[in-house]
Amino acid sequence: MIGLRATVIGLRATVIGVARSFTRLTGMTDVGEPSGQLEWLDDYQGLSLDEAKARAEAEGRPVRVVPRNGVVTLDFRPSRLNLCLDDDGNLARMFAG
Repeated sequence: MIGLRATVIGLRATVIGVARSFTRLTGMTDVGEPSGQLEWLDDYQGLSLDEAKARAEAEGRPVRVVPRNGVVTLDFRPSRLNLCLDDDGNLARMFAG
């Protein structure tokens, strides 16, 4: 079990390293769009989890709620709103992708 956990941690570090290298090399953000092209995301700053979900759904924007330490797919969908939760289930971070 310890070996499996170490492998998962190693893979996660590799994925993070690749994403950072991609951003440095291409000038693109971690959501696959050129920097400065995600103005719509600014409209969500300061909203609660329920408010952000309701607004995104009203705009027809896909929403993905990610629990703390949750696993997500690596597909990029620049119009998707990702809502990351803290240990208490409150909105901790949001990003597109």
